[in-house]
Amino acid sequence: MVYFIVLSIMLNVFLIGYIIRSHNEMKHLTKQLKTVKTGSHIHLTSQIHTQEFHNLYLQLNLLMDNYKEKQYINQKAEQQLKMTIQNMAHDLRTPLTSSIGYMQMIKDSYNQDKNERYLHISLCKMEELKDMLEELFLYTKLTSESYQLDREEIPIYPIFANILLSFYGLFQNNHQEPIVHFEDEAIQCLVNQEAIERVFQNIINNAIIHGKGDLRVYQKGHQIEFINTIKETCPPNIEHVFDRFYKADVSRNKTSSGLGLAIVKEFVEKMGGTVQARIEGN
Repeated sequence: MVYFIVLSIMLNVFLIGYIIRSHNEMKHLTKQLKTVKTGSHIHLTSQIHTQEFHNLYLQLNLLMDNYKEKQYINQKAEQQLKMTIQNMAHDLRTPLTSSIGYMQMIKDSYNQDKNERYLHISLCKMEELKDMLEELFLYTKLTSESYQLDREEIPIYPIFANILLSFYGLFQNNHQEPIVHFEDEAIQCLVNQEAIERVFQNIINNAIIHGKGDLRVYQKGHQIEFINTIKETCPPNIEHVFDRFYKADVSRNKTSSGLGLAIVKEFVEKMGGTVQARIEGN
C-alpha cells in the first residue's frame, strides 16, 4: 500500500513537472513566433527535447520556410508586374502621343501637302500602336495554362518560304539578301501552321530590325538556325532575349512591344519544341 502511494506521488510530481515544462515551452514558442511576426528570420528552437516537441518544431519550421519562399516569389512577381506596367505604359504612350501631336499639327495647319504627310505619319503611329496591343493580347493568351494548340504533320519549307517572301520589300530597303539552306525541303514537322508562321515572322522581323548584314538560315534535321550579325551599339543580353518586354536598346527609341521573341518561345514550347539563342563573336 505504501509502495503504491509513493509511486503515485512520484508519477504526479513527474506529470506536474512535465505540464510546467510544457507550459513554459509554449510560452517560449509564442515569444519566438512574435519575434518572427516582426520580420525576423530566426529558426524556431525547442527547450524540451522530446519527440513530440521535436516534430512540432520541425513542422513549424517547414511551414515558415515554405511561407518565406512563397513570400519571396510573390515579391519578385510584384516587382516584375510593376516593371511590366511601366514598360507597357511607356511603349503604348510613345506612338499614341506622337500621333496626337501630328493630328494637332494638322488642325493648326492649312498646308494641304503638309497635312497629308502628317496624316500619313499619324496613321503609321496608330498602326504601330495596334500591332503592339495585338502582340500584348496574343502573349497574354499564350501564357494561359488553358491555351492549347492543335498540331499536325505538315511541310515546313513552303511555309518558311512564303513568310520570307513577305519580307522582300524590307530586305530590299535594307540592302540585305537572305541566305537559305535547307538540307531537306520536303521535311515535315508536327506543328500548328499559324503558330509556326508567327514564329518565322517574329524571328525574321527581329533579325531585320536589330541585326545588320545578311540573314542566314540553315535547316538540319528538325533544327533550324537563324544567324545574323548584331549591332555593336546594343548587343543583347543573351540570357534575357526571350523575356517579355526585354529590349537590348535600353534607350527604347525603336517602337516595339518587346514581346516578339517571348511569343516565339511560348509558341515553340507549346508545340513541344525548344528555342535557344547564343552569341559567337558578333
